[in-house]
Amino acid sequence: MANRNVTKWSPRVAQNAGAGAMAGGVVSLCLHPVDTLKTLVQARAGGNRKLLPIMSAVISERGLGGLYRGLGSNLIASAPISAIYTLTYETVKAGLLRHIPEDMSALAHCVAGGCASVATSFVYTPSDFVKQRMQVHGLYTNSWQALTSIVQQGGLPTLYKGWGAVLCRNVPQSVVKFYTYEGLKRWIQRDQPRDTPLSTPQALVVGGAAGSTAALFSTPFDVVKTRLQTQVLSWFWSD
Repeated sequence: MANRNVTKWSPRVAQNAGAGAMAGGVVSLCLHPVDTLKTLVQARAGGNRKLLPIMSAVISERGLGGLYRGLGSNLIASAPISAIYTLTYETVKAGLLRHIPEDMSALAHCVAGGCASVATSFVYTPSDFVKQRMQVHGLYTNSWQALTSIVQQGGLPTLYKGWGAVLCRNVPQSVVKFYTYEGLKRWIQRDQPRDTPLSTPQALVVGGAAGSTAALFSTPFDVVKTRLQTQVLSWFWSD
């Protein structure tokens, strides 16, 4: 029958939300240059899309700091996004696990991940819009100037341009990620008690495989989102 050992979740959810917020900030700080290159490759309508030439052009025109354009918007939003995601995910999952059979627990993870993606989209979309405008165009000196300029020119609704594409990317991404993760976890633990935790190497492999699988399905929508948010204006380098 349904798993009912999930009623006292609040303290742990708060801890997970705090840990998620910290992890989100660290990931954003470390991987922002990679995200900048990905955004530039996706936004470019033609010409050379190879990473090394694009990275060389960015550094040549903007210096190493060019790889970190938009970091302010990313860092400010990463903590609340991670906290909202974790809080929504754990809350929805706990509620579902009280009412569904244990052998359908993967469904709870998938639905909870999708709901968490919808909840975070209200913060993620405007912050990502500002970040990508900073990454692609050399029109702004900092994220605050980009934000105020965008709002002055198009109003607050402009910040939600591409929101539909964000949902089309993030919701399936979360569903596929958690479904893959839970499936691989059950396969690895097929000869072990159900509650046995994964070892660190196992968690890294399973998490990496789940994330890669989700990215495979969500990347087309990510490209659409980037094109909508950046509008593929003129590039800061010439071919």
